[in-house]
Amino acid sequence: MLEYSIPFVCAFGILTVFCSLLIIVLLSTAMSAIIRRLEKATAAPAESAEKTVPPVSAPAPAAADAGNEVDDPQLIAAITAAIAEDLGENFTGIRITAIRKAISTIDPQLIATITAAIAEDLGVNFNQVKITAIQQL
Repeated sequence: MLEYSIPFVCAFGILTVFCSLLIIVLLSTAMSAIIRRLEKATAAPAESAEKTVPPVSAPAPAAADAGNEVDDPQLIAAITAAIAEDLGENFTGIRITAIRKAISTIDPQLIATITAAIAEDLGVNFNQVKITAIQQL
């Protein structure tokens, strides 16, 4: 039986690890290049379709809503980026046409009470219930 020296075994082990890592890097680079080419091929038809569709202009705000309009470009950019990140899309495909401030005349404690009652009835945590509008009749 052959006896290998300790330095030979260490050198062979280090060489094996180095070669394995090199193969992993080469495979990752190759797969990345393939994915980039596939994305470019699918993005080109989408970009040409976007160029042919004229942009839709936002409707003019009503006179009653004029005081509630938010006109802060940084805020709109931040909201657009957050929506794009959540949807996993490019932000250029998202256009926000209007942001209005919500004016509530209903007592916040009443909204909290209704939210808690609905959550209890549904058997869920109150954080899972969101009331978006309440209209008095």
